[in-house]
Amino acid sequence: MPSALVTAFSLFFLCNLGCTPQAMTSSLRLRVVSYNLLSSHLATTTQYPTLNPEHLDAKNRLPLVLNKLEKEIQSNQNVILCLQEVSYDWAGSLHTFLANRGYHLVTGSYGKKFNGYMGVCLAWPQDSFVVEDVDISRIADKREGGWPVNEEPPLLQKVWSKLQTALDKPLRKLGLVSGEDIDHWDMSERRFNVLVSATLKEKASGQSFCIGTYHMPCAFYAPMVMTIHTDLAARHVQRLAESHGSIPYILAGDFNFKPSDPCYRLLTTGEIDSTDPYHPSPKGGVEWKPSSINMASAYAVSDHGEPDFTN
Repeated sequence: MPSALVTAFSLFFLCNLGCTPQAMTSSLRLRVVSYNLLSSHLATTTQYPTLNPEHLDAKNRLPLVLNKLEKEIQSNQNVILCLQEVSYDWAGSLHTFLANRGYHLVTGSYGKKFNGYMGVCLAWPQDSFVVEDVDISRIADKREGGWPVNEEPPLLQKVWSKLQTALDKPLRKLGLVSGEDIDHWDMSERRFNVLVSATLKEKASGQSFCIGTYHMPCAFYAPMVMTIHTDLAARHVQRLAESHGSIPYILAGDFNFKPSDPCYRLLTTGEIDSTDPYHPSPKGGVEWKPSSINMASAYAVSDHGEPDFTN
């Protein structure tokens, strides 16, 4: 099954469709631009104290972002945009900008007030593609087989746990006791990150394909969470492609990992070593296993090769 994986640690990158170029690019040509805009609510002097405050001002940044997108749109007839960290404040402006250039924009917002209710966006030129399907999904809702259920502890253990929590609380504030262990399964289930995807047919070739964009949870302190969501995002796009007759697919986004990281190896090999700290430990009798099949990095199969990172 032809497929493609596009990875980015943060900002701007390009790709050409296909992990098996000879199977696809002979008939289908397109350009994918994935860009983390940095939410208008997160570009603050507190976060970036060494930068010129005028360069962080949203009203100054937005025209520069639109100018970058304009250059990409003009560079090729079949340019698909995959955007991350799009705030409410910018979503309307992006829609207006793109609509006036013949683009259709789909958004999936899931953030909170502090980050401008940010989310991801997918946009494509209507003159070039027919829309066959659009999917907007909270990835945590798409785990096949559901999530592990918390085992009910004995009554005495519950009482002791509550007592211990109450006793430890003042000690934690003093830094004398470390915080509670992270339940990576529970944390993964509670994440609201949305994946936006579309099944499109190129008018010129009649070739259908699926493309999705995702912003991986920035949870470096909880690597098992990143593994679970990496697998969920890939599997969801693959399942959508299967539902349309096993058509080619692309996954693009800001994945918050580098080519040397375990999550990259999971996507490109379909495997992760069981002894790796990124491998999720079992819970409630449920053993984690990869559900997605391996994909190819569009960078790696390009003439330029895989960069160390993108930023």
